[in-house]
Amino acid sequence: MAWDPDANIPDSPFTKPERRDVRRVVRWYERREFLHAGIKSWILWVIGLPTAMVGLWQVVQILIGHVK
Repeated sequence: MAWDPDANIPDSPFTKPERRDVRRVVRWYERREFLHAGIKSWILWVIGLPTAMVGLWQVVQILIGHVK
């Protein structure tokens, strides 16, 4: 028999401990996503900004004519 993901879904509302467990899992995923978003932002600022500044400096030097 194939696995049915809807087989374990109860017909009644969650009990108090089940609601607490669901909230705990949801909060864990929310914290993880918040942490990942922060890490991505720091990577952008720490790596992306200096790289963009160096690239812009190279373009400015080429436009001025100091680098051939």
